[in-house]
Amino acid sequence: MSDDVKGLSGRIEKLSREVEALTGRVDAIEKMIEVSPAVRRGDEPGAASTVISAEGTAFAPKPGGLTTGGMAAILSRFTAVSIILLFALLLRTLTDNGMVGVTLGSILGVLYASLLEGTGLIMYSRSHSFAPIFSVSGGLLLFSVVYETHAGFGSIPSLAAYLMLILAAGGMAVISHKYRAAIPVSVGTIGIIAAGIPIDFPSPNFLYLAGFLLAVNIIAFSAVDLPKCRWLRVVAFSVTTLSYLAWDYKMFTYRETGVALGGPYSSEWFIPSLTVMSAFYVGFVFLRIPRKKEERLGAFDSILPTLTSAWAYMLARFHLQSDMGTMVAVGAFGTFIAVVFMTMAYVIVRRREAGASGINALVFPAAFLMAISFRDLSGESVIALAVLSLAAYGLSSLSVAWDSAGIRVTSYFLQGTVMGASFILLTGNPPGASPVVTIAAMASISAVSFFHYRRSRKVAPPLHSLFFSRIDRLDRSALILLLVSLTSAFLAFRAIAYGVLGGPTDAFRCAQSIIINIGAALLFLKAYRRGSVEIRNVAAGVTVIGAVKVFVVDLLATRGIPLVLGVLSFVLAAAIGSAVLSRWHRHVED
Repeated sequence: MSDDVKGLSGRIEKLSREVEALTGRVDAIEKMIEVSPAVRRGDEPGAASTVISAEGTAFAPKPGGLTTGGMAAILSRFTAVSIILLFALLLRTLTDNGMVGVTLGSILGVLYASLLEGTGLIMYSRSHSFAPIFSVSGGLLLFSVVYETHAGFGSIPSLAAYLMLILAAGGMAVISHKYRAAIPVSVGTIGIIAAGIPIDFPSPNFLYLAGFLLAVNIIAFSAVDLPKCRWLRVVAFSVTTLSYLAWDYKMFTYRETGVALGGPYSSEWFIPSLTVMSAFYVGFVFLRIPRKKEERLGAFDSILPTLTSAWAYMLARFHLQSDMGTMVAVGAFGTFIAVVFMTMAYVIVRRREAGASGINALVFPAAFLMAISFRDLSGESVIALAVLSLAAYGLSSLSVAWDSAGIRVTSYFLQGTVMGASFILLTGNPPGASPVVTIAAMASISAVSFFHYRRSRKVAPPLHSLFFSRIDRLDRSALILLLVSLTSAFLAFRAIAYGVLGGPTDAFRCAQSIIINIGAALLFLKAYRRGSVEIRNVAAGVTVIGAVKVFVVDLLATRGIPLVLGVLSFVLAAAIGSAVLSRWHRHVED
């Protein structure tokens, strides 16, 4: 045993002498590539000013290729990397050959990687050009040692492996924050993901993995204000969403096969951990929403609450539906979170300058959550649509009170969603499960959206917004509100006709054409009375729809008196439209 120790001590002394010799060569190379003071200051005519930084180069290459100094700088960095790699390979060789135990070899590898990272920190403090090399090499070596020790030898438990990876990446993040350097935290974030996600794959302990992912997101999102580090948030968020999707799918698979859950799947922790992760994303955006008018919220930050809401709600819905068999609790929770979003928006409005942007980052996901959760809560789709239409009208009032163009656009979007969902749900036969509920809901939506349209034409949108100052200066997007009102009115009268005429008969098919044509005639009269070009154009469009319905659909599929009445209704609409258009210019001038 003593002979082995002496032999190992001799090898270490020999390696120390070799490292000293290599260090001397590196110092000699550095002396060869030093730049004269005149060039560093840019005092010579035509000389480019050169700034030496830890992540840059001390040379300004001439236009024809690398200078001798530039080539020397590259070689010096390759030399440093080779020295670092030499020691790492030596430790690996000693461990593989059994000269050092696996546990001791792992400890030495971790200590060596920590030494490299500490050396990088010291070099950053001195603005040394080799600082990124030591910092990144230490982090990558530590990631590989931890993963291989856990996966290959099993001498490190999963929890310890996750914690060591977090500490390594956290150390690199500290270096980046302290010296405003992008490389350490960028490499650290990608490295920790690459080493941590495969641990115990494909059946990791998802509770440990959830905590690990939270740490990854904290590291990535904390680097948002560092140069060239905004993309880290997108990577962390994407990995997190996919990991939770895999967790949910694993639980579903095991439930389907009748296997008891627990252990690494920790199903009872799924919803709490999902809530914590979602709260982190939303809280991050809440703290970054501008309080001053001249500030702006980033594009990814603006959509992050909506992405989080969609991701978390769908996963929770799928999970709880399998466990509980009912969606009422899920819908109630989603509606509650929508109220929380609006409360957060209200808190920000009270503390910000008038006209500051970004508030819609919380209002839009509130509307989105209400749209997808109220159906689960009420159990009746058309009632949920009526409530959403009323909520959209309420948002239009908030847009005026809070001076927010984004909320105004959100109210348009919500009404458009109501129109699309109504058309999909109620164009079948029969139109809705309950005729009375369908008629009442569609009538209320038609009235609310029409008043919403009138309000948008009376109250001009704020011109300080990007959307209304550059994209839609005339607020033509509010036309969607009028279309919602017309579509809902058509669906209400269609449901009445279905009940009165007794199902999908020729009379019912032609009755729909009559409804469309009478609507077009009334729109022409309304446009003439108010002198509204917008309503006139909508009336013309509805007339075209009526013509297609009568002469393409009805003429080929129906016959008899219903068809005659359908054609007559179109003739009436066309005559009124012709009369209005022929007198339009004279009427407008008067």
